[in-house]
Amino acid sequence: MSAIDEPDEANMVCATVNAPHGAGSTTIQAYLAAHRPDRALAFKISAPSAEAGHWLEPVFAKAGVSLRRSADGCFVGTATGQTWAELLVKQAERLDAQSISLSPLRPGNASR
Repeated sequence: MSAIDEPDEANMVCATVNAPHGAGSTTIQAYLAAHRPDRALAFKISAPSAEAGHWLEPVFAKAGVSLRRSADGCFVGTATGQTWAELLVKQAERLDAQSISLSPLRPGNASR
C-alpha cells in the first residue's frame, strides 16, 4: 500500500465505523475498496429476525467469514477484504432483502 492509500483507508474507517449500512450500499463498497484485499476486516452484522440470522450463518461460513454470535440477531464477522467483497457481490441483494445490515468495526474492536 502506498502512502497515498493510508489516508483514504483512515478516512473510510472514520466515515463508516459503527454505523449500519445495507450490504449492497455504495458506502460498504467504498469501505472495502479503501482497504487492502488481504486485510482482516470485522463487521457487526444485524439480522432483524431469527429466520434471517439462521439463513446468514451457513451463507457466511461457506464464503469463509468467521462468525461469532454476540447477541440475539447480532453477529461479528471477520474475514479478509477480498472475502467480504466476493460475498457481497454474490449475496448483497439477498442480504438487503432480509434487511441485514453491516457496521464496520475499527480494527481491534471485533469483540463488540
